[in-house]
Amino acid sequence: MHSRMFGIIDKESYEKDPDVLVCYDEEVPSFADYTDNDTDLEEDIKWLLGSFSNHGCSSYFEYDSVHHTIKFKEGFKEHYFVDRWDDFIKGIMQPRMYERFCSGDVYSLQDLIERKYEFYQFDEYGTYQTMDNFVRELKYEEEYVIFQSIDYHF
Repeated sequence: MHSRMFGIIDKESYEKDPDVLVCYDEEVPSFADYTDNDTDLEEDIKWLLGSFSNHGCSSYFEYDSVHHTIKFKEGFKEHYFVDRWDDFIKGIMQPRMYERFCSGDVYSLQDLIERKYEFYQFDEYGTYQTMDNFVRELKYEEEYVIFQSIDYHF
C-alpha cells in the first residue's frame, strides 16, 4: 500500500532557508519498503487536507494554496482525535480485553493512539514522525509550510 510523507515546517524556519528540500537517495525510513520523490505536491496536499476534513477538522485550519501554508486553529487537535478516542473507549470495554492486554495483543488499540501506516511528517533535518504525533505537537495559530511530498510503500 502507498501513503505520503509530507515535509512540513514552521514558516519562520522555512523563510530562513526556502530551498529546504529533503532528498532521498538510498536511505529509506524504517516504516517504508521504498520511497519515490516523483509526486504531485498539489494533489497530495488535497489528499492530506481531505483527511483532516474527514476527521471533522475542516473549520479548524486555514490553507493558503498559493504559498502552501497551513495554520491550525484552537480545537483542531480535539476534532482530529475525537472519533478515535471514542473507538478507543469502546475497544477497552470489549469482553476479554484484559486478557488481550496481559498477553500484549493490543495492536488495534495502539493503532487508535498512533496510526503507523498513514501520513508522516518530516522536517528540514529529515526527522520523521507520524502525522498523529505532528498534530499532538503543533502550535495553534502558527503558520506551517508544506514544502514536499514523498510517496512511500509499506
